[in-house]
Amino acid sequence: MSLKKVHRHSWVSLAVCWVIWVVIAYDRELIFRAANMICEEFTLTPTQWGYTIAVITLALALLGIPISALSDKKYSGWKRAVFQWPLIVGFTFISLLSGITSISSSFYKFASLRILVSLGCGVAEPVGVSNTAEWWPKEHRGFAIGAHHAGYPVGAMLSGVVTAAIIYYFGPENWRYAFFLGIILAVPALTFWVIYSTKARYSEFHQSCIENDLTPPMDFNEEQQQKIEQSNSVRLKKTLASKGILFTAGSTLITHIVYIGFLTIFPAYLYNIIGLDLAKAAGLSAVFTLTGILGQLFWPTLSDKIGRRLTLILCGCWMAAGIASFCFTSGITSVIVIQLVFGFSANAIWPIFYATASDYADPDSLGTANSIITCALYVGGAIAPILMGYLLTEFGGWHSSTGYTLCFLLMSACALIGVALQVILSILVSKEKNKEAVYSAG
Repeated sequence: MSLKKVHRHSWVSLAVCWVIWVVIAYDRELIFRAANMICEEFTLTPTQWGYTIAVITLALALLGIPISALSDKKYSGWKRAVFQWPLIVGFTFISLLSGITSISSSFYKFASLRILVSLGCGVAEPVGVSNTAEWWPKEHRGFAIGAHHAGYPVGAMLSGVVTAAIIYYFGPENWRYAFFLGIILAVPALTFWVIYSTKARYSEFHQSCIENDLTPPMDFNEEQQQKIEQSNSVRLKKTLASKGILFTAGSTLITHIVYIGFLTIFPAYLYNIIGLDLAKAAGLSAVFTLTGILGQLFWPTLSDKIGRRLTLILCGCWMAAGIASFCFTSGITSVIVIQLVFGFSANAIWPIFYATASDYADPDSLGTANSIITCALYVGGAIAPILMGYLLTEFGGWHSSTGYTLCFLLMSACALIGVALQVILSILVSKEKNKEAVYSAG
């Protein structure tokens, strides 16, 4: 169906949620861009760095499910913007504090502040995805969530550019300056969204879906919503009972080992193995985001046409081949080319996971379903740096290429396991459909 039929409120919501997602991505990715400076300032070994990233990443998974369930119950639809304002402005303010040297001078102070930031980010992600899905008709959900998630590689790229610029102009000892930008972007974007996201505008969007033969994302009749309202525990149990959501969460968990593993080791790889200086290592570690933006639009839109599972299988195979190709880098040119190949899938697969969960979920449980994906995402993300740190430490440390090669191969294997889970899900779904067909015929 043509996107021309989509109401303007959907496009405005997408634009605002995209900016918010850029802020979240920028703030989350900064710690990876500053990895070399952090490890040098606090004299961290690969293993210590791995555990640091693991704890910070695991914090992203802790509050997503319960807080998103609360958001579903009290702040769904047009009201979700009110929920987002204190959440996102709050964690970007804490991020600002982590950029003040007198407050984050010791390793434990800095890590504690970044854990608090992660707690907020981990809630903001499923809430933001749900907010995007709630303002778009179901027929274009893949495109909408993909376009929304295209903000992530933009934010990641911005983190590399800003960090590199700060190192170049102010020196590597002032890397904390990069943490000041997030709140400057967040406050105006969230304030506009709270003002714009009203019941009247949401009603116009909902009516437009009906008039254009599109499927609204949820029932706007509040009286009906109250009748079917479920408790958080019932909503969670029902969502967890979905085989599609559970298998998708499994694929998400194992596949995110690839992405976080890559972020954990790649700046160090460029600095210690390729031989780039700190500024170039920070900047060039984000090259993959250029094609990541295109992939975020291509793969999710493709999933609207050929189906989520087939797209996840194709995208996962691309990711496996791309990450394995880093074993063959021989200089800066090959590093850039392989990053661009890998980047086309690196960011794109996550919105498809979210769109799949949204497809399987009840209309009043979008936030809960997406929070399960987020939880799986960051459990996998917490495992990744521990594995990478262990391999680097056991096979020569920061300056040995063997450890990095093994990391790339392990990440490729994880991507293929994620693909295998989707293949298994396809077989199970096919068997269930055949049983239903036989039962109906009988």
